[in-house]
Amino acid sequence: FWPVGQLAHRLEDAVDWPVLTWVTTRRNPSFEEFNWLYTALGDRYPLKWVTVAGALVFAVLWRRRFWIPLVAILAQFPLEQYVQTIVSGVVDRGHPPTGLGSYPSGGIARIVMVFGTLALFAALTWRMSRRAHVALGTVVLVMAAYEGYSRIYVQKHWFTDVISGLLFGP
Repeated sequence: FWPVGQLAHRLEDAVDWPVLTWVTTRRNPSFEEFNWLYTALGDRYPLKWVTVAGALVFAVLWRRRFWIPLVAILAQFPLEQYVQTIVSGVVDRGHPPTGLGSYPSGGIARIVMVFGTLALFAALTWRMSRRAHVALGTVVLVMAAYEGYSRIYVQKHWFTDVISGLLFGP
C-alpha cells in the first residue's frame, strides 16, 4: 500500500480537494448528526466488542474446531491496527483540514475485515444459497461504502483514503 499511498498523495489536489469541497458545500445539519453517529461504527472501540462477540459465537458453533474462529476472528483486529499504523507512518499522507484521519482509512478497513470475516464464518457455518452469499457480501460492501461516505462527510478522510481503506480491508 506504499505505492497506492504515494499515488493518493499525488491525487490530493486533483481528486481529494474537489470531492471534499463538493461534499462540504452540500452539508445538512440534521444529516450531519446521523453521519457522525454512523461513522463511529468504524472506530476501534465498538468493533472490538463485535469482534469478541463474533469470535465467541462461532467458537461455540464450531465445537471441536473452536480454535479456528477464535484465532481467525480475533487475530484480524490487531493485524489491521498495526499494519495500518505502519502503512500510515511510511506514507505520511496527511489528512483533511480538520486534522482527523489517516491513510488508509482504518475505520473502513475494520468494517470490511470484521463484518467480512463474520460473513465468511457465517457462510462456512451454515448451508446457504449463492444468493445468500451474495447478499452477505453486498451488506458488508454497503456498510463499508457508507462508512466511507460518512468519513468524507464529517471530514475525517480524503476520498483517496476511503478508496484505499476499501482495498486494504480485504
